[in-house]
Amino acid sequence: MRDVTLVGIGGLLGAISRFVTSRWLTTICPLPNHIATLVINTAGSLLLGFIVARVSGSNHLVRWQAFLTAGFCGSFTTFSSWILDISKLAQQASLRSATNHVIVSLLLGVTAFALGILLGQRWAVPLHWDDIARSLGFPADLR
Repeated sequence: MRDVTLVGIGGLLGAISRFVTSRWLTTICPLPNHIATLVINTAGSLLLGFIVARVSGSNHLVRWQAFLTAGFCGSFTTFSSWILDISKLAQQASLRSATNHVIVSLLLGVTAFALGILLGQRWAVPLHWDDIARSLGFPADLR
């Protein structure tokens, strides 16, 4: 039941983050909706790869895996918005534009995920007090 709660909270935060980011990208920047979705899904794929790599290196983060992956990243990135964007591109622009968007989205998503894994493996960000204390050189008896 704890994992379900964590996924729900992560999903809430991811959905809100996605809404705010999408609104910012389409109004402040201003990007078309399908490009905003592409940016968000690529960023989410990068984050997901980073998290997956870091989970394997930290016992503390394993407890938060469901919150971060299925919850936050799962609702921050969205398959349904992507499909809607593809449908609109096919109707409003052309089937070729929609197909190109699919290919670019998949290539960027997979590349960002792989880059996230590499960053997560190489960039040792302390994720728990013990990790922080160890990285700062505190003796074991002070941790």
